[in-house]
Amino acid sequence: MKTAISMPFRQWINLVWIGLSCLHAGCSKIEFLPNRLVAAATLHSTDEMQVDKVAGEAYAIATTLFGTPDEPSWPTELPNVVDMAEVSRSAGPVGRAYDKIERGLYRKHCVQCHGITGDGAGAAASLLAPYPRDFRRGTFKFKSTSIGTKPNKA
Repeated sequence: MKTAISMPFRQWINLVWIGLSCLHAGCSKIEFLPNRLVAAATLHSTDEMQVDKVAGEAYAIATTLFGTPDEPSWPTELPNVVDMAEVSRSAGPVGRAYDKIERGLYRKHCVQCHGITGDGAGAAASLLAPYPRDFRRGTFKFKSTSIGTKPNKA
């Protein structure tokens, strides 16, 4: 004899399933991906092994010099043109520390379009025209005035 599961019980099971699915979302490790397109263009090659090797080496160098999305750094050999306190505040997960200062501003405002690594391949990128900039290339608009002042008018 078949027994029917009551409707409220079935709804409760579905609600638990949805809740567990939401808790599991976003649990993957955040990391930079090698920029294979730039490596291929630099080499003028389509040889997969050679492109992967150069992309891997570039990834290692970039990570050593500039850190990761959660822990950015700035090389001491380069001029101090960025405020690392602001960069650190913008990086990492969204939230507030004990000092009540908001953190993770890039992930809150930019990651949907530009992606976690700044490659321009965020979740909403395919819906935009033109596509978001690829910040990894280092060719993007920036202001040339000192920190804390408004940019000059073009």
